[in-house]
Amino acid sequence: MIKAIIFDLGGVILTHTHEVTMSTLAEIFGVTEDKIQQAFLDIEDDWVTGKITAEKLAKKFKRKFKSKKSIEKIMQYWIAIYEKETEVNKDLLQLIDKLKGKYEVYLLTNTTDIHHNLNAKRNIFNHFNKIFASFLIGKRKPDRDFYLNVLKETNLQPKDTIFIDDREENLKPAKKLGMNVILFQNNKNLTTELKKLKVQII
Repeated sequence: MIKAIIFDLGGVILTHTHEVTMSTLAEIFGVTEDKIQQAFLDIEDDWVTGKITAEKLAKKFKRKFKSKKSIEKIMQYWIAIYEKETEVNKDLLQLIDKLKGKYEVYLLTNTTDIHHNLNAKRNIFNHFNKIFASFLIGKRKPDRDFYLNVLKETNLQPKDTIFIDDREENLKPAKKLGMNVILFQNNKNLTTELKKLKVQII
């Protein structure tokens, strides 16, 4: 019997944040997204798992791309552009509120300090029983231990959960653990897939 439904953030609750991050930083530092992607290769994992902060990343990029902007300005631009470019899926949050009456609902997200703080101010997290954020836990999807951490903290069996993500590579470890999984495409399709798993939608 399904007891808990676990949602991804970027690409599900929000428009996809990875692509938005790349375009945001490219705009701030006046370089191409390809150059940002290259600069991220050695640092992204440490950032997403909380080993470095957004401010330290900004300082590194400021030196690398020889930006004349102050760190304070860079951080202000970053927050402003990210907020403008990421839209909240309000209809899905309404559905989550309905589900919360019958099921535990959790958020499992690869996210960073700067984005997490902004999304907290948007009141996104109030819709969930608990938030599992990569930068706070030190693990990220698709690391198997990230999913195990959720199961341990919630005292849930994999078969009693549904995990929803927009990326196949993030669903594979969950499925191997025995969790039910749904590839998010849109709200209508999600509702259909939840009903197939006998989820009661009020």
